[in-house]
Amino acid sequence: MDILLYTTSLDFNCLTALRRVVNPAYTVGTLTATALASQPWSASCALLVIAPDDNGGVPAMSAPVKLALQQYLTAGGRALLLGLGASVIKTRTGEVWDPASQIGVQFKGRSGVGTQYASVRLPGGEMLAGLRRAGARLSAVKAARWNALAWWEPAGELKGEDGEERDLAAVDLGVGTGRIALLDVHLPDAASSAAVDSILTHVLRALGLILPMPAVTQPPPDLPSTPTHPLPQFLLAPPEKPHIIEQVVAALGLSAAAPQTLFADAADTFRFHFAASPAHGTQILATARQAAPEDGAAKDVVVLPPGCAPPKDLTPRFDVASYFDVLSASQPPNNSAGAMGEALLYSEAVTSTQTMLDKNPSLLAVLPSPLVSLASFQLAGRGRGSNTWLSPAGCLQFSLRLRVSPGLPGARLVFVQYLFGLAVVGAARDPRALGIEGARVKLKWPNDVYVEDPGAEKRKVGGILVNMSFQGGKVDVIVGCGLNISTPAPLTSLSTLGPLSMETMLALILSKFQHLWTRFLDTRGSWAPFEDDYLDAWMHSDQLVTVTTVSPPRAVRIIGITHDHGLLRTLPERAGLGRRSTADDGYIDLQPDGNSFDLMAGLIKTKK
Repeated sequence: MDILLYTTSLDFNCLTALRRVVNPAYTVGTLTATALASQPWSASCALLVIAPDDNGGVPAMSAPVKLALQQYLTAGGRALLLGLGASVIKTRTGEVWDPASQIGVQFKGRSGVGTQYASVRLPGGEMLAGLRRAGARLSAVKAARWNALAWWEPAGELKGEDGEERDLAAVDLGVGTGRIALLDVHLPDAASSAAVDSILTHVLRALGLILPMPAVTQPPPDLPSTPTHPLPQFLLAPPEKPHIIEQVVAALGLSAAAPQTLFADAADTFRFHFAASPAHGTQILATARQAAPEDGAAKDVVVLPPGCAPPKDLTPRFDVASYFDVLSASQPPNNSAGAMGEALLYSEAVTSTQTMLDKNPSLLAVLPSPLVSLASFQLAGRGRGSNTWLSPAGCLQFSLRLRVSPGLPGARLVFVQYLFGLAVVGAARDPRALGIEGARVKLKWPNDVYVEDPGAEKRKVGGILVNMSFQGGKVDVIVGCGLNISTPAPLTSLSTLGPLSMETMLALILSKFQHLWTRFLDTRGSWAPFEDDYLDAWMHSDQLVTVTTVSPPRAVRIIGITHDHGLLRTLPERAGLGRRSTADDGYIDLQPDGNSFDLMAGLIKTKK
């Protein structure tokens, strides 16, 4: 489920604060006025947040936008008006923002911009200091159902109709079968991000959202704290194959004779450190951990001496030796050609494994193929379209760089995401992973991984992102994958199906994909050898859905994937004729790019 933010402001404080509070339980995206009025956003919306415009007022709302909001709330939706107090109250008598006033929500109060930091008192008595009013000074609320969620301290001069002194900072109101909350806090001017997080968490939970428990202040003794800035990457290979690292270093034009070498590219500059020993690598990492993050700082890459494996204290969240053991055991005997995953860049924290590769063309052009970039945490992970990818502890996130054979027709590259999804499902079903329980791991078109509960409930556990780069007559493919292995509740992870490690799952995915990729290349991109396995792995055979990307929207049944361009093939339902449609009635074929499958609502719609 998504939290959607509607605002016309260029200030990203609200977006940043929301993501900080709800990660990893929800994704947070923005919603334009056009999408709000015309797209079926409400079906997957756990909460709609309305934030101030650049002048501190309510964002512009056309009649269709107001109608969509009113329908969402009265049908059981939840909304939060964030920092809009002064604008919500339009007069001293308390007329409130439309459409809330049309459905029985009224306030009394007076406007006035807060100029000083103040404290907010929660119902349990907890005090949150360092917050500023948005200006509402709410004194009384007239609504059928409402709850006071927080008060400003000192209470001030305003009194409610019953004579009780009230100076509300947050209220929660019933609207139809839905709920709407007002939070009279001006986020950009808050002196304390901790206070912002606390008040937001309190209000969101009052609205019924299930948020993660506060993080422990100290990590387990065997783990360092969660990184807040990028940390060095380690260039790794199986200890018995040091030539792989030598090949990468040579391709980059580097020399181990220089202790440090810079490699500048379009998006990043990389600083390669040739460590004299594993202990030297530990020192480089410790220095980077203690350094304050700087914008535009070079990304450090540590190259250990040939044949050296990194000590576990260098990679406490990923057991490199265990990973290479599983990878080696998954390969055919005498595999002298090398395996996917043997060339590995690993870091505890990077901005994005995907961006690091596809936004640095010089690096991409010279890196050997295949190569895997892996991180325990991504600070700016990417999803499909404009989506972000959450990166909590316990999430396996990596990118695989491939160079495509010149003999492969370009039109066949669309199948890469489907093949990689098959590799993920195959890895989950492997006896070394989840075995029989892995049969509950399914694919949602075009690029999501789900777990299907015995009660037929479906929960997302992962996603796949494929980017392509065309330069110098060559085609590079970067496959990004994020998969919840042991993420905390309320997220669903694969470990709920049985014991599973990051190292085993990554090694199995890469070995399964290598087998599929080799066969795919050998058949010059034919989809036929994989069709039956894919239909067995996905959730959609004969599923009835509504396609909203055609006019008028049509009810269709899903048939499969076309063999030529990898489109989703659907067959429109016939109405009132007593028989099902056939191929003679014509197909509706849908591209994976530009279309999104809303599983809960049974809709295929335009991808935002």
